[in-house]
Amino acid sequence: MIRFFINEIKDTFAQQNFKVLLDYFRKQVWDKGNFQFFEYTFNAAVTAAELPHKLSFIPKDVIQLSVSKPDGVAVTWHFDDFDRTNVVISTTGACTVRAFIGSYAEGQV
Repeated sequence: MIRFFINEIKDTFAQQNFKVLLDYFRKQVWDKGNFQFFEYTFNAAVTAAELPHKLSFIPKDVIQLSVSKPDGVAVTWHFDDFDRTNVVISTTGACTVRAFIGSYAEGQV
């Protein structure tokens, strides 16, 4: 699970909001899905790059967290091309992409 240093937030209103958000996120996403964190770095633009995920299932969802050098760099996830081994991504330039990749499900993943 992600560690948030909520107690380090000095503003009590902001601290309470983070607690509510974390609780909601935990119940709605993490408890109903199987996600892992990934970070991919590209030295140039890539088109339909296949990247290993080692999840043992075909991921259906990506929660993209950040793209370094986001000024003008676009990222496209090719969901239809995901398989049990790889996710597929295109970028318009050099960047680092951070994301949670997995599958959200009400029942089994």
